[in-house]
Amino acid sequence: MHDRWRVLCGALAVLGVAVLHSFQPLPFEYSQVHMGLRVRIVVYAPDEPSAARAATPAFARIAALDRAMSDYRPDSEVREVARLAPAAVPVSADVFRVVSRAIAIARDTDGAFDPTVAPLVALWRDARATGRLPAPAALRAAGAL
Repeated sequence: MHDRWRVLCGALAVLGVAVLHSFQPLPFEYSQVHMGLRVRIVVYAPDEPSAARAATPAFARIAALDRAMSDYRPDSEVREVARLAPAAVPVSADVFRVVSRAIAIARDTDGAFDPTVAPLVALWRDARATGRLPAPAALRAAGAL
């Protein structure tokens, strides 16, 4: 009786391994634009519907982060923080984590990375759009912020 069970279990194990080896996940690639960049996700799955079910929430998460943290969106959390500065503004856990990490990196790099350059970035965006360099006084004022 025990020998039959061993043979049956062995046969099932071999069959299971054969099935697993015959099941090779395939790569499925998806891309969308978020934060001004093409975001590419490659999902390995048995079929396209399974891959799409995995990619969809990943892109939804990226879109949510984009809505919260894009400085191009006038209704984003980061724009709200900048608009209300220097007042304290409640923010989501995501924004808090990113800003906290940005401050830590600024400290670790002795300011080589500077998360407070938004006023300067805005001036240079305008300069690119208008084709005119920012005035030195405007640069000084933005740098002081």
